[in-house]
Amino acid sequence: MKLVKIIIQRQKAGKTVGRGLYECPKCGQLEEREFCKGHVAMCKECYKNRPRDSETRLAHTLEGMKARCYNPNCTRYKDYGGRGISIYEQWHKFTEFKKWAESTGYTDEMTIDRIDNNGNYEPNNCRWITKSENSKRKRRR
Repeated sequence: MKLVKIIIQRQKAGKTVGRGLYECPKCGQLEEREFCKGHVAMCKECYKNRPRDSETRLAHTLEGMKARCYNPNCTRYKDYGGRGISIYEQWHKFTEFKKWAESTGYTDEMTIDRIDNNGNYEPNNCRWITKSENSKRKRRR
């Protein structure tokens, strides 16, 4: 949000404190609030009504893939990132992953499957299958 006007400003313990009038970049609404301590992207109303992609099962699927492939602290890293398995570059953006998922028949009852278990998470090596189908395809160690 963009600070439009300072309403009250004072120094307290060496820090500037006060209130300001901010303009929401999404709807243009003006909102009075305390000086931003961090980045505030939108007004309270726009924030409340924002799309909740981060709370979807599909978003959790992508976050799990990223953890398995790129986070050495993940318990499954040795089976994925530790073996050199990575994620298609464009899928690092959730919107791109979501487009692919929706165009290939994703539903919340499905799970992502790598056709070649030694291959990467990428469009030509992934599909959606049921959890029971996926459990039959586990890699032998």
